[in-house]
Amino acid sequence: MTSRSLAAVAFGLGLALAGACKKTEQVKANEPTPEPLAEEATQAVEPEAPAGFIGVLTPKSQAEVVAPFSTTVKQYLVSVGDPVEAGAKLAVLDDAPLKEALSKVDAELKGAQASYASAASNAGIQLKAYRAGVAAKTTYLQAEGATAEAKARLDGAKASYEATKTKLGKTSVVAPIAGRIALQFIKPGGQVTEGSPILRVISSDELYVRFAIPTDQSNKLQEGMPIDLLIDSHGDQVKARGKVTSIQPELDPIARMIFAEAELVGEIPAGLQAGLVCRIKPAAAATTPPAGDGSGSDRAAAVPPPPPTPAPTPAPKPAVPKPKPRKR
Repeated sequence: MTSRSLAAVAFGLGLALAGACKKTEQVKANEPTPEPLAEEATQAVEPEAPAGFIGVLTPKSQAEVVAPFSTTVKQYLVSVGDPVEAGAKLAVLDDAPLKEALSKVDAELKGAQASYASAASNAGIQLKAYRAGVAAKTTYLQAEGATAEAKARLDGAKASYEATKTKLGKTSVVAPIAGRIALQFIKPGGQVTEGSPILRVISSDELYVRFAIPTDQSNKLQEGMPIDLLIDSHGDQVKARGKVTSIQPELDPIARMIFAEAELVGEIPAGLQAGLVCRIKPAAAATTPPAGDGSGSDRAAAVPPPPPTPAPTPAPKPAVPKPKPRKR
């Protein structure tokens, strides 16, 4: 075969191979691409954490302002929600019934004074007659007894008069503690009896949290444990920190819950007031490193560097026997 014939054969084989490769690529292009296998989950799905415990902000101290005598509430000087200082005037009571009562006890006092004076005078006359021998001893003793009874009535009239006069100086009721007006029991112009409540004052700054724990989650909290609070304050959610101070040892028979209390710690958000609802959760573990100057030198000083890894000892080389010299 000549060189020209060999070149023609080689050229034909090249075209055939090129066509076969192109057809193979077209077939592969028409084949559907297999979908990748879904990766298997490497971690187990953890159950969702509980939504937390429901609690209410509660004042540490509160006091009820009671009526010093039976009358009507003439005027309120404060409204519900107003802050007050200890000793501030809160309401004015109608003193007309008290003035009428004072006039009555004053008349009783004057009558008791006259009765005592008369009884005492008669006892003195009977004593002289007894000593003179013109009156019996029993007559004298009866006069002495009447004098003692008149003295007791006089003492009672004096006490009643002084008590009524003291009440007349209390027609304006005052706040027993500093805080905020929480409740108004009697409307203006309403009747109030002696000793019944008129207003309730609660401490506005000293608050604690009272919350309920379901029995199946009672092991999640213990006294002294830090907690996170999410408080619904006037449509906004405010975060605060707290600490569990007490957990009741027994189950409440009505609510079927265990009640606990916690105090607010750290920076207390402004605008909190008693009665706000909050959600309590155990505080997350602190993961933030201690604050420093940002250069990293403090962290380097706080955490010692790991000890250097010793260099691996090289394996001993196998001994190569020396070749013996050949004998010539």
